[in-house]
Amino acid sequence: MPTTAGLGAPASWLALALIWTIAAVVLGLIWTTIVAQVQFERSQAIEGAIRDNQNRVLAFERYVLRTLDAADVATRNLAEKYRNGLPTPRADGGPATISDPVIANPLFAAVLVADANADLVGATVDGLPPLNIGNWGSVRRIAQAPHDRVMIGIPRISPRLGKPMIGLTRRIDRPDGSYAGSVTLQLEVARFIAFTEGAADRPSDLISVVRLDGITIARRTGGRFSFGENLAGTLVMRQQLRDPNGTYLGPSSLDGVVRWFSHRRLPDYAIFVTSGIGHEEILAPVDARAGRYRGGGALLTVATLAIAGLLSVYARRRDAAARHMAAVNFRLREAQRIGRIGDWEYDPAKGVVLWSDQLCAMYGREAARDAMSIDDYAGHFRRGGRGAFLNAVEAAVQQGEARQLDLYAVGMAGEQMHRRLSIVPVVGAGGRVVQLIGTDQDVSADKANEQFRSQVAHGDRIAAINALAATLAHEMAQPLTAAINYLAASERLLSRDPATGAATAREAISHTRDQLRLAGDIMRRAKDLASGRTDHAAEVALPAVVDDVFALIRLSHPAVRLRRRLDASAQAVIADRVQVQQVLMNLVRNACEAAAEAKPPEVTVSSRTGDDAGFVVISVIDNGPGVSAPDDIFSPFASSKASGLGLGLTISRAIVQAHGGRIWVEPAHRPGTCICLTLPAVPPAE
Repeated sequence: MPTTAGLGAPASWLALALIWTIAAVVLGLIWTTIVAQVQFERSQAIEGAIRDNQNRVLAFERYVLRTLDAADVATRNLAEKYRNGLPTPRADGGPATISDPVIANPLFAAVLVADANADLVGATVDGLPPLNIGNWGSVRRIAQAPHDRVMIGIPRISPRLGKPMIGLTRRIDRPDGSYAGSVTLQLEVARFIAFTEGAADRPSDLISVVRLDGITIARRTGGRFSFGENLAGTLVMRQQLRDPNGTYLGPSSLDGVVRWFSHRRLPDYAIFVTSGIGHEEILAPVDARAGRYRGGGALLTVATLAIAGLLSVYARRRDAAARHMAAVNFRLREAQRIGRIGDWEYDPAKGVVLWSDQLCAMYGREAARDAMSIDDYAGHFRRGGRGAFLNAVEAAVQQGEARQLDLYAVGMAGEQMHRRLSIVPVVGAGGRVVQLIGTDQDVSADKANEQFRSQVAHGDRIAAINALAATLAHEMAQPLTAAINYLAASERLLSRDPATGAATAREAISHTRDQLRLAGDIMRRAKDLASGRTDHAAEVALPAVVDDVFALIRLSHPAVRLRRRLDASAQAVIADRVQVQQVLMNLVRNACEAAAEAKPPEVTVSSRTGDDAGFVVISVIDNGPGVSAPDDIFSPFASSKASGLGLGLTISRAIVQAHGGRIWVEPAHRPGTCICLTLPAVPPAE
């Protein structure tokens, strides 16, 4: 055991100098490394962002250029077509309807042909009224000076379409070179920035198309769209004039956000395209890591100083921390392994299912093959599971309700599994299901445990019969003794006077038959309760089941008043009769024991239609003292009785859940306890 000897002795100056010199060198290296790493990561992040932005603006330039070239070709063909004569307006002066294969392009919302006076003479839109477009800037400029390219107008909201549109106008010259009119293509402004549609843009990412006079044709910042802003004289226009195809860092002219901008000029169309990435967003991950680096550096500084002062204490703490971290990592790995759960998502519109890596691993599927059709997913399920899965998916999409089901599945290598699937719909703004989110868990071990619970349930039934055996023997003696007495009386009556005693003898024989039938009913109910067989689910009449349970319960609890209140619309369920009888036997027996001290003791079994019309709610109510912890009574081995195993309610819950229902304690029920359960209702006849 360490002692305190020598701790108070003065240390040598050489040792102290060596310790603090080493500490200073270590701290210098730590902070130098942190500063250098942060600077390196910042420069790498900026260089990568600039490179990505330059690539994006090049692609954006090609995208816009393709759109404008298509408009250029279309207007050129129309100008050539109409140089020898424009369309003839309608009788009312409105433009005639025109059509041409070259303008049958979904990019073009409308095509307008105007004469030299800017009056519309033709259009691809039917029924336009007489209209003069001489106030359109592009038409006015085209008329004033020859121009062999498409001239881009100023974007504005179309009164007819209710959307921001822009006109692309070309001059129509007669064969002698004089001005004959113009052809204008109208495009939806949003098409210019549909380049990154569907991409995960950051909030400050910016793309825009700008005329060289500073008017923005289209602009998108994050998810915000705008048009028509005037940027004349701002930084972006000065940079464009200085370097038409350059990159610079500066504040945005509209929102003031500092961005890295890259722009490309399209000189044939007198516009340029620009793409911007927020400077702070670029550096945010680096700054976050820098904070962690500094925090780590501070911890290392404290650790280094602590080492310099107490090397032995630090070593012990480091070892303890290492052991603790190893234990935490071990528990985390075990939790992930034991859970054996993966997730998936389904797009009903595209019919595509995406699996998580964990789910791919559990089915033995390559992570790169995580996309599949819903039929491919369903192909893993056997024993009717394929149809059940597809039906559940269809119901979730159509009804917007969550679903859960257990299925038998086969992996890619042929391994057999029991899977538990939960399906949750995601409802869009229009009230339609736009996506399904699901989990897929391996519950093979749970299925094995169900067999054990079934055996325990059978043992519980046998224990219940053993507990009733003595009472059954006593009660069986009563009808049998009565039957013997009735037969003996009949024999005496007939031997004395056969003529006059026949009627009385027949009545006695009838009573004998009733007593023997009662004895047979008692034995039959006891046999059914003790039986370990499992019937297939079928229609079960609740009045008959409740009567059977009451008949057996009265043998052991004759003082308890048993009442039945079954709603006329909730008197049948789809279930296994023996298992339903077992659940009600457990609940009614517990209720009778709880109400034993009440004056008078009462137990009521009632039924009603549930909030979900597909289920019937069955309630068992007593007037006993109630339960102190309602949430715990269904836990295994939780019993308030000295001789109880605490498995009856656990088995009851397993049986109810196996039928697709649930069981719970109704809160705030005074006096006594109300336990409710749900079972599938009999579907209405079609």
